[in-house]
Amino acid sequence: MILMDRTFKRRLLQQQGQNAFNHYNQLLTSRDQGSFQNFATHLDSFAHHLRMLGIPYLAAGGDVVDEIRATLSRELETLTSNNIEVEQLKKDVRTLITLSATTAPTT
Repeated sequence: MILMDRTFKRRLLQQQGQNAFNHYNQLLTSRDQGSFQNFATHLDSFAHHLRMLGIPYLAAGGDVVDEIRATLSRELETLTSNNIEVEQLKKDVRTLITLSATTAPTT
């Protein structure tokens, strides 16, 4: 995947959108087969670039989903480590109870 900065992405989308718009205006004035094909080609190219840059994903809240996923992953790691500590403490308590029961004086 090619990494592109925001300015490049914005200019690319602006250029693609402008091309589609210009060919649409040409189609409105000419109304011939060539103008229709040019408009369709540029509109398809614009849609392709939108998908390529992940605009529908971002519009659907994809960046928010990624943040939530990362937060949940961190919370899960914390809970897992806490669970391990709790299990170790339970073992230690059982060991202490067993030791105190065996060494307690009987009356």
